[in-house]
Amino acid sequence: MPKISEERRADRRLQILNAAWKCFHRQGLHGTSMADIIRVSGLSAGAVYLYFRSKDDLIEAAVTSSLGEFTELAKPLFERTPPADPGAFMTELVRLLERFTKRGEYSLKVIAIHGWSQALTDAKLKATIAKMYTDIRNQIARLATMWQVAGFFGTAAQANEVAEVCFSMLLGYMVQSALLDDVTTASHAKGFAALSQIERLRERRA
Repeated sequence: MPKISEERRADRRLQILNAAWKCFHRQGLHGTSMADIIRVSGLSAGAVYLYFRSKDDLIEAAVTSSLGEFTELAKPLFERTPPADPGAFMTELVRLLERFTKRGEYSLKVIAIHGWSQALTDAKLKATIAKMYTDIRNQIARLATMWQVAGFFGTAAQANEVAEVCFSMLLGYMVQSALLDDVTTASHAKGFAALSQIERLRERRA
């Protein structure tokens, strides 16, 4: 039999992941079976199991694939010189997240919430998510150091603490926009821009 090209293998893998994402969105991680994913993928069971040995393998692949893709897309924002101010940066980051998570038949925001629940009882998945989230937060901390030098935050601010708040905003946006209908990228970014000025204004008044 002729060997399948790397491009074809990547296409097949993505086809299976797309099927898994659709199922996870509709039924949740616990409610989805490998049989469901196989049916939605349109492939044979043998073909699917050739790429993923179990649902747990698929869940981890779905997490690493989506987070890895988002991190790669966000690179230009983190590497811009000079960096955007905090409000502009978070505006762009949240808008990028919004575009990235919309996938037609499913939303990666909804799937992420299911993934967080799964991670509470799955140590391996929790470690995978924690590492990738920490990497993103560390990149924000590097920017926060530059923001502080530029005067966007007071001298008492710690870069890692600013990064924690920024990352909480990103995760919070995912939860709110998945559950509520009145959350927008613009309102979120404006709120953050206003909050980022509080310590700066306090120092001016002191």
